[in-house]
Amino acid sequence: MFGVSFLWWMPFVRHLSRPLRRMAKYAEEVEADNFTNVSRDFLKDDEFSGKRLDEVGRLGHALVSLTSCVNRMVTGQSQFIRYVAHELNTPLAKAQMGLGVLECRLEGDNKARVEQISGHIDRLSVLTDEVLSYLHAKAAMGTPQETLIDLCSFLTSLVQSDAPDADVHVEVSPGLHLYADRDYLHRAMKQLLRNALHYAQDAGPVVIRAEVVDHREICISVSDLGPGVPEEDMPSLMEPFFRGRAAVTHPGGTGLGLSIVKYCTEACGGRVTYGNREKRGFEVRLHFPMKRKER
Repeated sequence: MFGVSFLWWMPFVRHLSRPLRRMAKYAEEVEADNFTNVSRDFLKDDEFSGKRLDEVGRLGHALVSLTSCVNRMVTGQSQFIRYVAHELNTPLAKAQMGLGVLECRLEGDNKARVEQISGHIDRLSVLTDEVLSYLHAKAAMGTPQETLIDLCSFLTSLVQSDAPDADVHVEVSPGLHLYADRDYLHRAMKQLLRNALHYAQDAGPVVIRAEVVDHREICISVSDLGPGVPEEDMPSLMEPFFRGRAAVTHPGGTGLGLSIVKYCTEACGGRVTYGNREKRGFEVRLHFPMKRKER
């Protein structure tokens, strides 16, 4: 009786469990914030196109319709934000140039007011630059142009151009090279350096270190001696627009910093880890697998 019951019910159970497993996999792909890589076969399946009229078919069709609607909304919002940020960049750049010329001709209180206005415009430029960097990195993800990068000269040049007066130490193993997309890596490192200087402020030096780990990967880390990140904020740090407690202690940001780092690093085939340091500070590590030509 048990054997006959098993043979009788097994096809029915599979008929129910198979589409449920596929729906769960599809939902997990969407949850990963990656609409571009979701299963296209799932979207075209007759089971979820509305032709299957039982509860499982209706649930699958509702899931596909919902995620398609969300995808259209997210795509439209991204295009609108990109347009606004791009349109803001041009007048902001012209305003900065005009204020720079005006500042040279003024003295006293008037010069101080112009400097204050210039500082506000600089912050607006940083915000629009972060938004554009995030959208560009996410849109172009998966199409890196690999070039040979001398990490010592690359990181030193980055510090000299983006933080010439800051207390930043660069420590790189001699002769260390990395095959990666130079533009993506520059965006990621620029964002990490900016974050470290912003949150650590005058707490101590920011250290950028590049080294080979276990003969298998190249690790580039940026560490500071700032206050670190509250433990409750840790799981959500890479979510776009998430700021957590930093919204109170350091207002004015976008919450896109580590999202930009994540997308740029993954586009180069790497991964990101982060955490508070043992005594004080915060550290972000970019891990890249060593290629045969690098070995």
